[in-house]
Amino acid sequence: MRELTIKRRRAFAASFMVANVYIQDSESGDLTIRGYSCRFLGNLKNGEEKTFDIPSEETRIFVIYDYMSMEFCVDMKKIPAGEENVRVSGVCKFNIGSRNAFRFDGDIDDEVAAVRTGGSKKGIMKTPGMVLIICVIIGVLSTAVLMGIDAIDKNTPKRFAFDGIEITLNRSFNVFDNPNFVGGLSSTSIGVAVYIERDRFDEMKSYTNPDKMTVEEYAELIVELSEMEDTPETKNGVVWVANETINKSNGKEIIEFIAFYKSDDSFWIVEFDVLKNRAEKYSDEIEKWADSVRFET
Repeated sequence: MRELTIKRRRAFAASFMVANVYIQDSESGDLTIRGYSCRFLGNLKNGEEKTFDIPSEETRIFVIYDYMSMEFCVDMKKIPAGEENVRVSGVCKFNIGSRNAFRFDGDIDDEVAAVRTGGSKKGIMKTPGMVLIICVIIGVLSTAVLMGIDAIDKNTPKRFAFDGIEITLNRSFNVFDNPNFVGGLSSTSIGVAVYIERDRFDEMKSYTNPDKMTVEEYAELIVELSEMEDTPETKNGVVWVANETINKSNGKEIIEFIAFYKSDDSFWIVEFDVLKNRAEKYSDEIEKWADSVRFET
């Protein structure tokens, strides 16, 4: 036997989710992950480090959140055979498709890459109501005529209200349910998806006086922890960052326009996802939508 130490680096993404650690074990019936029979080792909270006993043979370590999401929110680390103790680390990374899954640090091989990309694709497929988002991302975009929506009616402003927040978009948007977000909306006719997230001050226990943090400081922290390349900037009173990414399920280039806000009791993220080739066309509209955000008092 030897020891495996896992460090979960602190991050805002999935900061309140508990990560569960499993090890490949052919004699265990705890859970089957990616075709491997696995045994539960323990869990990891945000910023926590734990040590587990593991065998000297080659093995695989899996990290999931729970049974319901393990098909699309999962990562794996291959541990080579040996007698020496092993130390690894990782962090939960901001990613819509994989539900902010835990990701081990370091290089990956083809097997691990397949686990990750397959997980992101399944995450999009499994999310209730996310078929609309797939249509947005893969470019299966209906015209207003085919949808039976009059162009004038489609562009009529419409107010959407969620728990603690309101935003004005237009009538082409529909609400979809997703337990990982305060709210989600999508428009297949224009190819934009909107995700709303909330960090309550009283739940940010890892940070001292989060209510004293400015929205600019919060945005910079999210950008750093999410390893985005751009830096936040303020435009018309809204703090923004634009992040270019690739949807791993189809290779489409996506621009994430991410707006940051601060209300009396929370920080908020409102993310507008649009295909890269449509980003310039809708950038002014997205700015107008972001400016429409209001909070309950």
